[in-house]
Amino acid sequence: MNIREEDRRLVLYNDNNPFIGEITWLKTENVLIIDHTFVESEFGGQGYARQLVDALVQKARDKNLKLLPVCSYAKRVLIEPKYEDVLKK
Repeated sequence: MNIREEDRRLVLYNDNNPFIGEITWLKTENVLIIDHTFVESEFGGQGYARQLVDALVQKARDKNLKLLPVCSYAKRVLIEPKYEDVLKK
């Protein structure tokens, strides 16, 4: 699996390069507003959406940014205590 950053989104591809899913955001001064998380239905239930969220969490930590989830999936995931340091309150 390969996650690449492309214009305000992280995209997950497999080794053969087909698109698996993406997470997108809008950026304000120091906040990434997560507005969409998507995984192709054939790849559903395999943890790929979580991988995308975790990759964006790492980006936020590396760049000292906060995350504000708007999409329903990111909201459910980011309530976990391990993400408290990056969650916009």
